[in-house]
Amino acid sequence: MASAVKIGHGRIMAAMVLAALVAVCTTSSCSPQQHSSGYFSPINAGEGWDRSMPIVFEPQYNDSSATYDIVVAVRHTHSYEYSNLHVVVDLMADSNRIACRIPAQFDVADEYGNWHGTGFGTFFQCKTMVAQDVSPSQARKVVIWQAMADTVALRHITEVGIIVSKH
Repeated sequence: MASAVKIGHGRIMAAMVLAALVAVCTTSSCSPQQHSSGYFSPINAGEGWDRSMPIVFEPQYNDSSATYDIVVAVRHTHSYEYSNLHVVVDLMADSNRIACRIPAQFDVADEYGNWHGTGFGTFFQCKTMVAQDVSPSQARKVVIWQAMADTVALRHITEVGIIVSKH
């Protein structure tokens, strides 16, 4: 009889653990909405990123009364030839005028050629914050220009993007 009680107690414990697991899974699936969105544009591998060809993004903002942070992200291959990357970011306001022009520099690799950022294999991503606490009306469009001094077409950049997060 004592062993029957142990088996019953074990079943009760298993049921409690299962109930707790279901509760955790249920509440985690009801977490608040995601507060950041990423937008990426591919770069033509054969042509490279030409200085005269800006990349234009029109981010969608979930809350027009909130403010947002904007990060520029660049993905490149291990064949990228420079240790840095210069870009100019224009935040375009509602009236299609430049609300803010931001020069930004990425330190892509250190002086020994070790890549910064994240990635694996032959692909890497680096990013930098370009604007904080921006209202949606100040950044209806985000325009990114390649601004490297010594080159017209920048090779081995695979994608350029923005990540917009609620401030």
